[in-house]
Amino acid sequence: MLCPSEKDLRAEILELLQEIVAPWLERGLDDLGLKKTGLLCHTFDAITGKTLTTSPGGFHPLWEQLNSALQVAEVPEWRAALERFLDDWLTLCLDPTTGLPRSWDCEKDEPIVDRPAGDLALPLGFLIDVAEKGPERFRDRARAAAAKIAETVLAKGVLPDGTIGASYFPADGRANTSVAELRRFDL
Repeated sequence: MLCPSEKDLRAEILELLQEIVAPWLERGLDDLGLKKTGLLCHTFDAITGKTLTTSPGGFHPLWEQLNSALQVAEVPEWRAALERFLDDWLTLCLDPTTGLPRSWDCEKDEPIVDRPAGDLALPLGFLIDVAEKGPERFRDRARAAAAKIAETVLAKGVLPDGTIGASYFPADGRANTSVAELRRFDL
């Protein structure tokens, strides 16, 4: 059996990516409340497409992968979805005072500020990637957001044992110590 040509392999990979990405963009995006955002808030059955759960919107690894895919293939639907996500995420899901990520209640159209949005490593890494090789119009905003997070982490995240907290309460910057120690290595 011969290996496919580079062109054929590229086409096959793009087709597979489309099979993965299209359902997320069709079924996963916020369609709740008055403000429909570019945030993912629904998980769904891969076969039936039926919504399984609805949760707050915020950072999702799909956007990290989409940003990477767009570096090698320009797909207008992906570009539009990523840019819509970035605009909403940078506006709605980063606390204006601390810069820390927060979740967004898609039904109530309001930020969730009283609980951590999860580990900080993935969204911070994503901001750095966007600042370096994301859509041009978001690079400065992403760079400034990453710097603000870093400033808050250095000011409030050094724990008594000298390690850096991996998760934070967005409104006041308090480190969330209820995470596995191993997560601290990610940050």
